[in-house]
Amino acid sequence: MKHHRIRRLQRMARAVLATSITFTLGTQLATGQGTGWTVQIDPMYMEVFGHDQHVANITTVTTPTPGTTVASQEGVDLEMDGDFAIRGQIEYMSNQWGVGANGFWFNPEGDVSRTLDRPTAASPLVSVTFPGGFLLPLAGGQRAQARAKNDLEVWSADFYGIRTLAETPESHVHMLAGLKIGGIDTDFSASGEFGNVVGGVFAPTAIATFTSTSDTGVLVGPLVGVAGDARFAQHQVKGLLEQSMLFGSVDLDNQLTVDIDPTKVGDVSITKFAKSDDVGIPVTEVQAKYLYEVTTNVSLGLGAFASVWWDAPVAPGVDLTASAAGQGTQDEDTLVFLGGMASVEVKF
Repeated sequence: MKHHRIRRLQRMARAVLATSITFTLGTQLATGQGTGWTVQIDPMYMEVFGHDQHVANITTVTTPTPGTTVASQEGVDLEMDGDFAIRGQIEYMSNQWGVGANGFWFNPEGDVSRTLDRPTAASPLVSVTFPGGFLLPLAGGQRAQARAKNDLEVWSADFYGIRTLAETPESHVHMLAGLKIGGIDTDFSASGEFGNVVGGVFAPTAIATFTSTSDTGVLVGPLVGVAGDARFAQHQVKGLLEQSMLFGSVDLDNQLTVDIDPTKVGDVSITKFAKSDDVGIPVTEVQAKYLYEVTTNVSLGLGAFASVWWDAPVAPGVDLTASAAGQGTQDEDTLVFLGGMASVEVKF
Protein backbone atom coordinates (compact mmCIF):
# COMPACT_ATOMS: atom_id res chain seq x y z
CA MET A 1 0.00 0.00 0.00
CA LYS A 2 2.76 2.33 0.88
CA HIS A 3 4.46 1.82 -2.51
CA HIS A 4 1.15 2.34 -4.35
CA ARG A 5 0.61 5.67 -2.57
CA ILE A 6 4.14 6.76 -3.45
CA ARG A 7 3.62 5.88 -7.13
CA ARG A 8 0.28 7.76 -7.15
CA LEU A 9 1.96 10.82 -5.64
CA GLN A 10 4.73 10.61 -8.24
CA ARG A 11 2.17 10.41 -11.06
CA MET A 12 0.30 13.39 -9.64
CA ALA A 13 3.52 15.41 -9.33
CA ARG A 14 4.46 14.63 -12.94
CA ALA A 15 0.99 15.63 -14.10
CA VAL A 16 1.13 18.92 -12.20
CA LEU A 17 4.62 19.66 -13.58
CA ALA A 18 3.55 18.82 -17.13
CA THR A 19 0.47 21.02 -16.80
CA SER A 20 2.56 23.89 -15.43
CA ILE A 21 5.11 23.67 -18.25
CA THR A 22 2.38 23.46 -20.88
CA PHE A 23 0.57 26.50 -19.40
CA THR A 24 3.78 28.56 -19.18
CA LEU A 25 4.89 27.80 -22.75
CA GLY A 26 1.38 28.40 -24.02
CA THR A 27 1.24 31.79 -22.31
CA GLN A 28 4.61 32.84 -23.74
CA LEU A 29 3.66 31.78 -27.25
CA ALA A 30 0.29 33.48 -27.01
CA THR A 31 1.70 36.79 -25.79
CA GLY A 32 4.86 36.77 -27.88
CA GLN A 33 6.93 37.54 -24.80
CA GLY A 34 10.04 35.48 -25.42
CA THR A 35 13.74 36.15 -25.20
CA GLY A 36 15.53 38.03 -27.97
CA TRP A 37 16.97 41.18 -29.48
CA THR A 38 15.28 43.82 -31.64
CA VAL A 39 17.32 46.32 -33.68
CA GLN A 40 15.80 49.29 -35.53
CA ILE A 41 17.51 51.66 -37.97
CA ASP A 42 15.50 54.77 -38.87
CA PRO A 43 16.94 57.20 -41.46
CA MET A 44 14.93 60.44 -41.34
CA TYR A 45 14.38 63.71 -43.12
CA MET A 46 13.98 66.26 -40.34
CA GLU A 47 13.06 69.91 -39.90
CA VAL A 48 13.72 72.19 -36.93
CA PHE A 49 11.19 74.80 -35.82
CA GLY A 50 11.75 77.63 -33.34
CA HIS A 51 15.27 78.65 -34.38
CA ASP A 52 14.69 81.00 -37.34
CA GLN A 53 16.45 84.34 -36.78
CA HIS A 54 15.69 87.97 -37.67
CA VAL A 55 18.98 89.51 -38.79
CA ALA A 56 18.31 92.87 -40.47
CA ASN A 57 15.71 95.48 -41.40
CA ILE A 58 15.50 97.32 -44.75
CA THR A 59 13.56 100.61 -44.76
CA THR A 60 12.53 102.20 -48.08
CA VAL A 61 11.08 105.71 -48.27
CA THR A 62 9.23 106.74 -51.43
CA THR A 63 7.54 110.00 -52.50
CA PRO A 64 4.35 109.06 -54.35
CA THR A 65 3.32 112.74 -54.61
CA PRO A 66 5.24 115.96 -53.91
CA GLY A 67 5.43 116.59 -50.18
CA THR A 68 4.20 113.06 -49.30
CA THR A 69 6.47 110.25 -48.14
CA VAL A 70 5.68 106.60 -47.50
CA ALA A 71 8.05 104.35 -45.53
CA SER A 72 7.95 100.58 -45.83
CA GLN A 73 10.04 98.07 -43.93
CA GLU A 74 11.21 94.59 -44.93
CA GLY A 75 12.80 92.11 -42.58
CA VAL A 76 15.66 89.84 -43.53
CA ASP A 77 15.05 86.49 -41.82
CA LEU A 78 17.27 83.45 -41.63
CA GLU A 79 15.31 80.19 -41.86
CA MET A 80 16.86 76.85 -40.95
CA ASP A 81 16.90 74.23 -43.70
CA GLY A 82 15.77 70.65 -43.31
CA ASP A 83 18.35 67.89 -43.53
CA PHE A 84 18.81 64.16 -43.11
CA ALA A 85 19.14 62.68 -39.63
CA ILE A 86 19.63 59.20 -38.22
CA ARG A 87 17.94 57.41 -35.34
CA GLY A 88 18.60 53.93 -34.01
CA GLN A 89 17.24 51.64 -31.30
CA ILE A 90 18.23 48.30 -29.77
CA GLU A 91 16.30 46.33 -27.15
CA TYR A 92 16.59 42.98 -25.40
CA MET A 93 13.49 41.38 -23.86
CA SER A 94 13.20 38.34 -21.61
CA ASN A 95 9.55 37.69 -20.93
CA GLN A 96 8.27 40.83 -19.16
CA TRP A 97 11.63 42.46 -18.47
CA GLY A 98 14.20 44.03 -20.75
CA VAL A 99 16.79 46.71 -21.44
CA GLY A 100 17.20 49.10 -24.35
CA ALA A 101 18.95 52.09 -25.85
CA ASN A 102 18.03 54.57 -28.56
CA GLY A 103 19.32 57.89 -29.89
CA PHE A 104 19.40 60.38 -32.75
CA TRP A 105 21.76 62.97 -34.29
CA PHE A 106 20.83 66.02 -36.40
CA ASN A 107 22.91 68.89 -37.83
CA PRO A 108 20.82 71.48 -39.76
CA GLU A 109 22.12 74.75 -41.21
CA GLY A 110 20.66 77.97 -42.54
CA ASP A 111 21.98 81.03 -44.37
CA VAL A 112 20.63 84.19 -45.97
CA SER A 113 22.12 87.13 -47.90
CA ARG A 114 20.71 90.35 -49.34
CA THR A 115 22.27 92.99 -51.58
CA LEU A 116 20.64 96.42 -51.80
CA ASP A 117 21.58 99.23 -54.21
CA ARG A 118 20.59 102.89 -54.51
CA PRO A 119 21.82 103.69 -58.02
CA THR A 120 21.28 107.49 -57.90
CA ALA A 121 20.28 110.20 -55.46
CA ALA A 122 16.90 110.33 -57.24
CA SER A 123 16.21 106.69 -56.33
CA PRO A 124 14.00 105.95 -53.28
CA LEU A 125 15.77 106.57 -49.95
CA VAL A 126 16.96 103.29 -48.42
CA SER A 127 18.44 102.53 -45.00
CA VAL A 128 19.51 99.23 -43.47
CA THR A 129 19.80 98.15 -39.83
CA PHE A 130 22.67 95.68 -39.64
CA PRO A 131 23.71 93.40 -36.75
CA GLY A 132 24.74 95.38 -33.70
CA GLY A 133 22.21 98.15 -34.36
CA PHE A 134 24.42 99.48 -37.19
CA LEU A 135 21.94 101.77 -39.04
CA LEU A 136 23.03 103.32 -42.33
CA PRO A 137 21.19 105.28 -45.05
CA LEU A 138 22.37 104.78 -48.62
CA ALA A 139 23.38 107.77 -50.74
CA GLY A 140 23.35 107.72 -54.54
CA GLY A 141 25.70 105.11 -56.02
CA GLN A 142 26.00 103.17 -52.76
CA ARG A 143 25.35 99.54 -51.80
CA ALA A 144 24.53 97.60 -48.62
CA GLN A 145 24.99 93.85 -48.09
CA ALA A 146 23.65 91.72 -45.25
CA ARG A 147 24.63 88.08 -44.61
CA ALA A 148 23.89 85.59 -41.84
CA LYS A 149 24.57 81.92 -41.18
CA ASN A 150 23.37 79.57 -38.46
CA ASP A 151 24.62 76.08 -37.63
CA LEU A 152 22.93 73.81 -35.07
CA GLU A 153 23.92 70.36 -33.82
CA VAL A 154 21.77 68.28 -31.47
CA TRP A 155 22.15 64.70 -30.26
CA SER A 156 20.81 62.44 -27.54
CA ALA A 157 21.15 58.83 -26.35
CA ASP A 158 18.79 57.00 -23.99
CA PHE A 159 19.59 53.96 -21.81
CA TYR A 160 16.66 52.36 -20.01
CA GLY A 161 15.08 49.34 -18.40
CA ILE A 162 11.78 47.89 -19.67
CA ARG A 163 8.87 46.40 -17.70
CA THR A 164 5.72 45.06 -19.35
CA LEU A 165 2.65 46.62 -17.70
CA ALA A 166 -0.12 45.01 -19.74
CA GLU A 167 -0.41 42.53 -22.58
CA THR A 168 -2.76 40.55 -24.78
CA PRO A 169 -1.89 37.97 -27.44
CA GLU A 170 -1.57 40.79 -30.01
CA SER A 171 -0.51 43.89 -28.02
CA HIS A 172 1.78 45.07 -25.23
CA VAL A 173 2.31 48.16 -23.09
CA HIS A 174 5.76 48.72 -21.54
CA MET A 175 7.11 51.19 -18.99
CA LEU A 176 10.59 52.68 -19.55
CA ALA A 177 12.88 54.22 -16.92
CA GLY A 178 16.51 55.16 -17.21
CA LEU A 179 19.01 57.85 -18.20
CA LYS A 180 19.29 60.33 -21.08
CA ILE A 181 22.49 62.03 -22.21
CA GLY A 182 22.65 64.67 -24.93
CA GLY A 183 23.87 68.05 -26.03
CA ILE A 184 23.11 71.05 -28.23
CA ASP A 185 25.58 73.38 -29.96
CA THR A 186 24.72 76.50 -32.00
CA ASP A 187 27.01 78.79 -34.02
CA PHE A 188 25.62 82.05 -35.40
CA SER A 189 27.28 84.77 -37.48
CA ALA A 190 25.92 87.89 -39.19
CA SER A 191 27.57 90.75 -41.04
CA GLY A 192 26.63 94.00 -42.69
CA GLU A 193 28.67 95.98 -45.23
CA PHE A 194 28.13 99.50 -46.55
CA GLY A 195 30.05 101.18 -49.35
CA ASN A 196 30.31 102.65 -52.84
CA VAL A 197 29.92 101.03 -56.23
CA VAL A 198 32.51 102.42 -58.66
CA GLY A 199 32.68 100.97 -62.16
CA GLY A 200 30.55 98.05 -61.03
CA VAL A 201 33.01 97.19 -58.22
CA PHE A 202 31.85 97.30 -54.59
CA ALA A 203 34.26 98.99 -52.16
CA PRO A 204 33.07 98.69 -48.50
CA THR A 205 33.51 101.78 -46.36
CA ALA A 206 31.99 100.33 -43.15
CA ILE A 207 31.64 96.76 -41.87
CA ALA A 208 29.85 95.30 -38.84
CA THR A 209 30.22 91.63 -37.85
CA PHE A 210 28.47 89.74 -35.05
CA THR A 211 29.43 86.18 -34.07
CA SER A 212 28.03 84.02 -31.28
CA THR A 213 28.31 80.44 -30.02
CA SER A 214 26.35 78.51 -27.41
CA ASP A 215 27.61 75.05 -26.40
CA THR A 216 26.17 72.84 -23.66
CA GLY A 217 28.74 70.05 -23.86
CA VAL A 218 27.35 66.78 -22.44
CA LEU A 219 24.08 66.99 -20.48
CA VAL A 220 22.73 64.15 -18.30
CA GLY A 221 19.38 63.47 -16.65
CA PRO A 222 16.62 60.96 -15.83
CA LEU A 223 13.97 59.71 -18.24
CA VAL A 224 10.65 57.89 -17.99
CA GLY A 225 8.42 56.72 -20.78
CA VAL A 226 5.82 54.35 -22.11
CA ALA A 227 5.89 52.24 -25.27
CA GLY A 228 3.26 50.09 -26.91
CA ASP A 229 2.63 47.89 -29.92
CA ALA A 230 -0.30 46.18 -31.57
CA ARG A 231 -0.25 43.50 -34.29
CA PHE A 232 -2.74 42.26 -36.85
CA ALA A 233 -1.48 39.46 -39.10
CA GLN A 234 1.67 40.87 -40.76
CA HIS A 235 0.86 44.46 -39.82
CA GLN A 236 2.12 46.18 -36.69
CA VAL A 237 1.93 49.67 -35.20
CA LYS A 238 4.27 50.98 -32.50
CA GLY A 239 4.22 54.06 -30.31
CA LEU A 240 6.68 55.70 -27.92
CA LEU A 241 6.45 58.62 -25.48
CA GLU A 242 9.45 59.71 -23.38
CA GLN A 243 9.97 62.58 -20.97
CA SER A 244 13.39 63.49 -19.61
CA MET A 245 15.26 66.35 -17.95
CA LEU A 246 18.83 67.19 -18.97
CA PHE A 247 21.13 68.98 -16.51
CA GLY A 248 24.52 70.57 -17.09
CA SER A 249 26.01 73.91 -18.12
CA VAL A 250 26.18 76.09 -21.23
CA ASP A 251 29.09 78.24 -22.44
CA LEU A 252 28.15 81.45 -24.25
CA ASP A 253 30.65 83.48 -26.29
CA ASN A 254 29.80 86.42 -28.55
CA GLN A 255 31.66 89.26 -30.23
CA LEU A 256 30.61 92.41 -32.09
CA THR A 257 33.18 94.03 -34.39
CA VAL A 258 32.56 97.39 -36.08
CA ASP A 259 35.01 98.84 -38.59
CA ILE A 260 33.77 102.29 -39.57
CA ASP A 261 36.56 102.85 -42.10
CA PRO A 262 38.34 99.76 -43.55
CA THR A 263 40.96 102.04 -45.17
CA LYS A 264 42.33 103.06 -41.76
CA VAL A 265 44.46 100.84 -39.51
CA GLY A 266 43.26 100.46 -35.95
CA ASP A 267 39.88 102.03 -36.62
CA VAL A 268 38.00 98.98 -35.24
CA SER A 269 35.67 98.68 -32.26
CA ILE A 270 35.35 95.23 -30.65
CA THR A 271 32.90 94.17 -27.94
CA LYS A 272 33.33 90.71 -26.44
CA PHE A 273 31.46 88.73 -23.85
CA ALA A 274 31.70 85.17 -22.48
CA LYS A 275 29.96 83.41 -19.62
CA SER A 276 28.87 80.00 -18.36
CA ASP A 277 25.47 79.17 -16.85
CA ASP A 278 23.83 76.11 -15.29
CA VAL A 279 20.92 74.77 -17.34
CA GLY A 280 18.05 72.31 -17.07
CA ILE A 281 16.31 71.37 -20.33
CA PRO A 282 13.10 69.31 -20.39
CA VAL A 283 13.00 67.03 -23.45
CA THR A 284 9.85 65.36 -24.77
CA GLU A 285 10.06 62.71 -27.50
CA VAL A 286 7.23 61.02 -29.42
CA GLN A 287 7.38 58.33 -32.08
CA ALA A 288 4.69 56.55 -34.12
CA LYS A 289 5.49 53.81 -36.61
CA TYR A 290 3.84 51.31 -38.96
CA LEU A 291 5.70 48.07 -39.80
CA TYR A 292 5.02 45.27 -42.29
CA GLU A 293 6.54 41.87 -41.54
CA VAL A 294 8.48 40.83 -44.65
CA THR A 295 9.90 37.70 -43.03
CA THR A 296 9.72 36.25 -39.53
CA ASN A 297 12.72 38.33 -38.45
CA VAL A 298 12.63 41.39 -40.76
CA SER A 299 10.04 44.19 -40.94
CA LEU A 300 9.94 47.38 -43.01
CA GLY A 301 7.91 50.49 -42.31
CA LEU A 302 7.30 54.22 -42.15
CA GLY A 303 6.83 56.57 -39.24
CA ALA A 304 7.18 59.98 -37.64
CA PHE A 305 9.42 61.22 -34.83
CA ALA A 306 9.40 64.45 -32.80
CA SER A 307 11.84 65.70 -30.17
CA VAL A 308 10.97 68.91 -28.28
CA TRP A 309 13.72 70.69 -26.29
CA TRP A 310 11.94 73.20 -24.03
CA ASP A 311 13.67 76.57 -23.41
CA ALA A 312 17.00 75.38 -24.82
CA PRO A 313 19.92 77.86 -24.73
CA VAL A 314 20.94 78.91 -28.23
CA ALA A 315 23.32 81.41 -29.76
CA PRO A 316 21.82 84.96 -29.71
CA GLY A 317 20.35 85.90 -33.03
CA VAL A 318 17.13 87.82 -32.40
CA ASP A 319 18.45 90.77 -30.40
CA LEU A 320 21.54 91.95 -32.26
CA THR A 321 21.84 95.39 -30.69
CA ALA A 322 25.18 96.57 -29.38
CA SER A 323 23.87 96.57 -25.80
CA ALA A 324 22.74 92.95 -26.12
CA ALA A 325 26.14 91.92 -27.43
CA GLY A 326 27.90 93.67 -24.58
CA GLN A 327 25.68 92.10 -21.92
CA GLY A 328 25.97 88.59 -23.36
CA THR A 329 22.24 88.14 -23.91
CA GLN A 330 21.35 84.44 -23.79
CA ASP A 331 18.37 83.41 -25.90
CA GLU A 332 16.22 80.45 -24.89
CA ASP A 333 14.10 78.92 -27.62
CA THR A 334 11.80 75.92 -27.59
CA LEU A 335 13.16 73.81 -30.44
CA VAL A 336 10.92 71.28 -32.19
CA PHE A 337 12.69 68.64 -34.27
CA LEU A 338 10.17 66.86 -36.51
CA GLY A 339 11.05 64.08 -38.93
CA GLY A 340 9.52 61.49 -41.22
CA MET A 341 11.32 58.17 -41.28
CA ALA A 342 11.79 54.93 -43.10
CA SER A 343 12.38 51.98 -40.77
CA VAL A 344 14.11 48.63 -40.83
CA GLU A 345 13.52 46.27 -37.88
CA VAL A 346 15.46 43.04 -37.36
CA LYS A 347 14.78 40.44 -34.64
CA PHE A 348 17.13 37.71 -33.54
